[in-house]
Amino acid sequence: MNLRYTRNLFLRAFCIVYLSAFLSFYIQIPGLYGDNGVLPAKSVLEFSKHKTLSSKIHYQPTLLWLAPYLGLDTSYALDVLALLGAFLAFTGLVSQRFCTIPLFAALWSLYFSLFQVGQTFVSSSYDELLLEAGFLAILVAPLLPGGRKGSKGSPNDFITFWMVRWFLFRFLLTSGLTKLISGCPKWWSLSAFDHHFETMPLPSPLSWYSHHIPHWYLRLVQVYANLCEIFLPFLFFIPIRSVRITGFVFQLFLQICIVLTGNYDYLSLLIVTLTLSLLDDQFFYGRKKSMSKWSIIGKILNVALHAAVFYGIIQLYSLKINGSQVDSNIAFNSPQHSDDETKSCEHVFQQVGI
Repeated sequence: MNLRYTRNLFLRAFCIVYLSAFLSFYIQIPGLYGDNGVLPAKSVLEFSKHKTLSSKIHYQPTLLWLAPYLGLDTSYALDVLALLGAFLAFTGLVSQRFCTIPLFAALWSLYFSLFQVGQTFVSSSYDELLLEAGFLAILVAPLLPGGRKGSKGSPNDFITFWMVRWFLFRFLLTSGLTKLISGCPKWWSLSAFDHHFETMPLPSPLSWYSHHIPHWYLRLVQVYANLCEIFLPFLFFIPIRSVRITGFVFQLFLQICIVLTGNYDYLSLLIVTLTLSLLDDQFFYGRKKSMSKWSIIGKILNVALHAAVFYGIIQLYSLKINGSQVDSNIAFNSPQHSDDETKSCEHVFQQVGI
């Protein structure tokens, strides 16, 4: 299996994610982290009682400790780190030669330094997700420009892409199960999307129209989200190429819908980047040729596996055609909902994003 082109595309897409993250942070510095911001970053550093540079870094690992040695104040140093990160991400985007371990190590270090002083504004799981995925990008990247030229997929590519795939599986499954484990009655009654579009922090112009979609259709939207997050990720590890490609298409469609109906910054772009680990080079430039016996068997198994999953969804969510609409209702047992769980629904909406 050839993964060289897919790996390069993954790294350049990750540069776009970093570019979005650094620019977003830079724009918010004056109002959030500047000297007159809501939570000034300098206050985090001033609380330190440590005297030496090594002890300060151990107390709060951030490159901002170097600002006084460079003649910069904290607010200006934040600008420098954010702009430097954006510049490095842009270089990786415009040229594959820069997409190496040193570049992604630098990007990770810069964003981690900003994360350390972000306080409550980086308390969501998105920033932690970027840092964890960014560390995997370091392992995926080659050490030197043009590394492994002509290789059709070294053992390192296979192993690191499996790690990315496992990380994507964990994130999607956790996001889906969090909705149900929270005990929020909106998720258990399939009515979450009746409130989702009017409660999201940054709605898009299409959010208003999405909110007024018929109730039965919004229930199906939640069923589809559960399908993509809880059930389909288990198929990521099946060694059948067509199964993985189908999984990629389902996840891509979900993320496109999320982008069109709400603003979650770089989250959807990051998830799409991670789903590239399900593909190979043949998906992008494979030549048409007669299907082999194993390819035909793989396609048959792909249809059978997804048919089994869809049949399970029909049973678990009691999907029934009723005239011109489709009725749905969770058929498995739901927990008893307490007042505290009901109040935590909005928190779950904001944490999981969808």
